[in-house]
Amino acid sequence: MPHDELSYPAQSGRAWWVAAEALAAAVIPSEFSAGDFLICGPECGRGAQPGAAASLLRSGVAAVIASSVDSAFFAAALAAGLPAVAIEEAAAIKSGDRLRVDIEIFRVANRNSGDRYIIKNLDDASIAKLREAANP
Repeated sequence: MPHDELSYPAQSGRAWWVAAEALAAAVIPSEFSAGDFLICGPECGRGAQPGAAASLLRSGVAAVIASSVDSAFFAAALAAGLPAVAIEEAAAIKSGDRLRVDIEIFRVANRNSGDRYIIKNLDDASIAKLREAANP
């Protein structure tokens, strides 16, 4: 398949809030199941341990969603193949909400509330990196 035809799959799962410190240390909530999403507040990932993004991905985290994402964590997440997306309305998401994240159309949909949120920190280059990681 030619590279330009690769796409990153939309993912569905539950949302789980984590404290910034827990995310930085790659600690996930006990309710978490593989394929779920971690939700965090501003500057998500700030001070993250080296390898935290890769560890979260290995634990089954489908994406990290936050009101803003620390630039160093964002770069590490992209390199690991973990979407770390910023949406203005992260605080509106509750633990346990069912979400659908579609980075190809820059959207997070909350199936519980019906709300749709625009992903504001991705561009074509970052999506290309995530595609490559998803389709080795």
